[in-house]
Amino acid sequence: MNKPLMALCLLLVITAGLWFALDTGTLNTTAENPSPNTATNAPGSGKIAPSAATTGHSALSDNVNPEPKAADTAANKTAQATTPLAERLSKMQSRRPDRIFDPAEVRAAVQRDSAWSNETPDNLDDLPLDAEALNDGRQIISFDPLKLETLMPGDQVSVNIDETGEQYTVNINRTEKHDYDSISWYGTINGNDGQTYQVSFTQSDTLTLGGLDTPDGNYQLQAHGDAGWIASSASLFKVPEGQTDAIIPADVKPQPVPIAH
Repeated sequence: MNKPLMALCLLLVITAGLWFALDTGTLNTTAENPSPNTATNAPGSGKIAPSAATTGHSALSDNVNPEPKAADTAANKTAQATTPLAERLSKMQSRRPDRIFDPAEVRAAVQRDSAWSNETPDNLDDLPLDAEALNDGRQIISFDPLKLETLMPGDQVSVNIDETGEQYTVNINRTEKHDYDSISWYGTINGNDGQTYQVSFTQSDTLTLGGLDTPDGNYQLQAHGDAGWIASSASLFKVPEGQTDAIIPADVKPQPVPIAH
């Protein structure tokens, strides 16, 4: 046989053997045992990333709808819970720049539904009332000044009045800061009669005054710190028995009429 022809045939056999070896992976042992520090699927690396079957999850689920981690879920819930509180604290601080509000106390106050309770306040003696006034039928309350401070437009707060036996929901509509370091909260009560009743509270550092027009009458509130009282306007301005508040014309002294010149 021609020697050049035999050499050509031998070269073809060797080439075919090399191709077969590369195709079956017998010459590339690192492809089956990739180094843990070597990235997979790198161009020209000859390494293959683990399949979905070996990892337990698919690339599609990771990219489209990944399962949230417990830590991430908790962080999101915490963010949702604290972001409104942070905004509320910021607004409260802007209204009261000289005060420092404790976030934990504010959070607890926000979660309380009512602005006062019927518990006897510890500082009852702070009320400027004599013994007769304390026992004239007015409702003594433990007022929650911090609850009032937390209220923003759009909030609701419950108020109970013993005389009517009702608990009303006050919708806070707006607030107003006054020059004398007091803040007013204005709201409404929606009555079952279809009427809207006006409510207002004004609070300084230690004193709170309120006027509540309700479907069952008008009531006044006064609180010194967390000690306060509620009474109907009719009882506060009642005329002593045997007297009248009517103005008798004979009792009115005529005023001189100025003469025009």
